[in-house]
Amino acid sequence: MDLLSQIEAAQGKKIKPINGKKRYGKTCAKIIIDFAAPFMPVNGTNSDIETIYTVSMIAWNIALMPVAEQENFIERTVDETEMGKHPKMIEHIYVMVERKKQLFAKYDFQVADYQLQFLDSTQEIYLEVIGIPKN
Repeated sequence: MDLLSQIEAAQGKKIKPINGKKRYGKTCAKIIIDFAAPFMPVNGTNSDIETIYTVSMIAWNIALMPVAEQENFIERTVDETEMGKHPKMIEHIYVMVERKKQLFAKYDFQVADYQLQFLDSTQEIYLEVIGIPKN
């Protein structure tokens, strides 16, 4: 059983990408689902899941920035948002940035926007990601 299937089984929820334009043989949503999977909390609430996807997409875009700009951007983003309430948030973002660089380097799209839809009646979660080519 792959990692995403294990997480879904533990949560009792099914995470599905919404069909979109395929890049690299997959949709941007499927790539982001794979990227965020190890960070998903077991038995997480919808709010927890949304937070992980938000932070994952921020980290994804930070990884595409010039290295010299990353640290300042991370600190400013955490300080100016609700993320500042989580004491280890900066560390988590750095871990995600490194994951993007190490395991997802071939995917060079930026996340322009995303939408999560939670269907309580089926325990399914749908993710739509709008990815744009990195300039």
